[in-house]
Parts: sequence; C-alpha cells; structure tokens
Amino acid sequence: MLQAKLEKDLISQPELWRLALMIGHDSFDVAIYPPVAREEVVWRSFPLDPNAPSRLKAIEDIIYDNPLLLCDFRKIDCVINPESRLIVPSCASPEQYEMLFSAACPSSESLELTATEINDDTLMLEGFEPEITAFLKRTFFNVTIRGRLPLLISYFIHRAEGLRPKRAVTLITGNRLTLIALDGNRLLAANEFQFNEIADAAYYVMAALNHIGFKTDGQDFDLAVHGQSLTSSESLAAVLRNYVAEIRPVPFPSLRFRATKTTLQAPFPLIILPICE
Repeated sequence: MLQAKLEKDLISQPELWRLALMIGHDSFDVAIYPPVAREEVVWRSFPLDPNAPSRLKAIEDIIYDNPLLLCDFRKIDCVINPESRLIVPSCASPEQYEMLFSAACPSSESLELTATEINDDTLMLEGFEPEITAFLKRTFFNVTIRGRLPLLISYFIHRAEGLRPKRAVTLITGNRLTLIALDGNRLLAANEFQFNEIADAAYYVMAALNHIGFKTDGQDFDLAVHGQSLTSSESLAAVLRNYVAEIRPVPFPSLRFRATKTTLQAPFPLIILPICE
C-alpha cells in the first residue's frame, strides 16, 4: 500500500490539494494534504533505488512513475535531508557562510549552500545537491525547498505544549536518530546519527545530553521520544529509562486532516508541515 502508484485519477481536483515531497537518505516520501479536514491525507513511501546511476536518477524515476505528482497542486513543498549542515551564530555575515561551511564540511564544494534562520541567535547552513534542486525547480512550479532539521527545530521551539523549558526530543526514522535539545527558545544541540542497534542510539542521546550539561536525573528536564514505528520508540525509551528520570512521548500535534493508523506512521516532518507556516 505505501508504495502503491499514485495515478492521476486518485484525486479529482489536485489544484485544491497541497503536495509535499521528502527526500531522505534512502527513501522518497509523498504527502498530499486535503483541502477540507474531513478528508484523509494521502501518504506514500518509496525506496530510492540503490542501483540507479545517480541519486538524481532514482528521484526522477519515482516522480515520473507516479503521474499524480506532475499535476497542478495548490502548493508544493519539498523537504530535503542533506548530509552536510552546520549551525552558526546569526551574527555571521553571508560573506562568511561559505568559509565556515567549507571548514566544517571539506567535501562541500559542489553543494548549493542555503541559510535558514532558527531563532534570533542561530542560523543553520545546509548543503543541497544542486542537480536535485534544479530538477525540482524545473519540474514543480514555485516549489518551496527546505531542510528537514530546521523544520523540526522550528516546530519544537514554537510548539512545546506539555514539555518543560529544558527539553530534548529524539525522533527515530529507520536506522537514523534525530536529536534536538532546547532551553526555552535557545537551541543547544541538533544533529542526526546513524545507528545499528538501539543501544547505540541510546548512547548517542546520553552523550549529547551530558555534553550540553543536562541533568537527566532531575525533575526540571523532559526527554521526549518518537519513532516512526512504535517498536523503535518503545525500545529506545526502555533503554533510556535506566538513565533518565522521566521519558515522554513527543506531544502529537492537532492535525488539519483526518488521519488513520497508517497515515500516522508517516515521517514526522510531513505530519507537522501543514502547521509550520
């Protein structure tokens, strides 16, 4: 079901719907949001072909194999998760971005550098593959391209209902762990790790929290865990409970569309995208 082809007749009036694409490290996810709350979001997840001549070709094949994606939608977003990123103070000038990014990411010369404001003090620099962003801009009229991590950070800065000011959020997607740590609106850490075992993921979380000085055995700190699968989130929480006083699920947003058990398994960035305007 999650890889079923998106034919044009699946939606009768696509110009009323909103399309979001998310390009991950090994997957290509699609969410199509309805114009009215009583309808259900359409979600699909396609693996990127590891045997394709290039990453771009793998993306092209998925898009051209799903005719619905080429229809005219009301709004189109593409969320990209690049390998290269850097957090810098907002006092850095645009002229310094390339120097800072090149120093931190030596293999970034061929990447398209973008800067996203996180808050008044912080920017995130990301390196996108220019051939992919050029293809997206040619294929989808007026597409908005954004990074996955800035989207998540913005959401957890501005929508932290139910969590204490000192908080860390962990998201598991496949074998990748995203960690965001905040003190009020101040960003303390944001990174992504690849892991083989849940114990490794727990180690990364505890090492990061220790590095920024969070005391995990007290009552003034929240650690929230979310997994794209219930098994992954429960497994990580079970290990972390040996070291953290309290672990909570990530507060789930109020959605603007009807959701089923299947759609709630969509990647968290695609779930929150419509409310991150």
